[in-house]
Amino acid sequence: MEKSIIQRLIDAGIITKTDIEEYNKQIATGLIKQQVEEHKVEKTKQRFSKIKNGVLIEFDKRDLVDGKYVVPSDVTEIDRKVFSDCSELKQIIIHEGIKEIKYATFALCKNLESVILPDSIEEIGLEAFVGCSIEYIELPKNLKMIGHNAFYGTKLKEVEIPDSVEQMGHGAFAENKSLLVISLPSNLEIVRKDAFAGCVSLKEVVIPEGVKDIREGAFSDCINLERVFLPQSLESIDRYGFGGCSSLININVNSTKREVNLPGNMRYLCHTAFNGTPIRELVRKFATENKIVQYPGQTFDEPKTK
Repeated sequence: MEKSIIQRLIDAGIITKTDIEEYNKQIATGLIKQQVEEHKVEKTKQRFSKIKNGVLIEFDKRDLVDGKYVVPSDVTEIDRKVFSDCSELKQIIIHEGIKEIKYATFALCKNLESVILPDSIEEIGLEAFVGCSIEYIELPKNLKMIGHNAFYGTKLKEVEIPDSVEQMGHGAFAENKSLLVISLPSNLEIVRKDAFAGCVSLKEVVIPEGVKDIREGAFSDCINLERVFLPQSLESIDRYGFGGCSSLININVNSTKREVNLPGNMRYLCHTAFNGTPIRELVRKFATENKIVQYPGQTFDEPKTK
């Protein structure tokens, strides 16, 4: 009968019967399992990034695995600018419980392509992802605020902003030259200054009911933007709101003709709101006929007073 592997090891003097008996005792008492768990804990402790009182205060590139970093489960907060300008970072995974991405946390991480955020995130701060290479990001369903220039100059192709978002800072998605599709939240009242300025790949924009103001340069220089659908709730468009949109042919009309149909609730339309577009004169004509104000108290058919 062929000898077992253990018997061969004993015959070769590599192990003894006493070794086997001791091992069996450890298995029976759970000592081996305990040692394995202790080894795991010890291994977890061997990390280079600095964490103090649950706050990740300094990131060390030695913790990357093939460009990927998984934020440890004992981290409850990530400090500002922690990953800033880390060109080696390609993927980041953040666990549930963290509530905020702070100022410039991932700014200028030029090779960061994949970001996984938990639904616990409520705020994405100023310049949080400016200059990153991310093409797509699923924004958390409990997100309330997107800060100024948060996604400025990224490579996003599509953005769906959840309805939970109530505030969006100026320049939030500006200069995203690959952005093809945007979906704005229903709770948004103001599209702020330069929010989507320079998004040259946009062809159509639907602004949801509830938005009241489109601020200065919000969609300026979107040179391939062909049509815009504005909500009846809209009350004002500030200067250069759609300035430089050189392909814009109609408003609130789904056709290939140059047509304008501004919302009935419009009260104020800056005289430069559509500068540099093919429909500027149509807008002016529409505004004049409907007595829309271009300056406080002054309609388009009245002369400008100093």
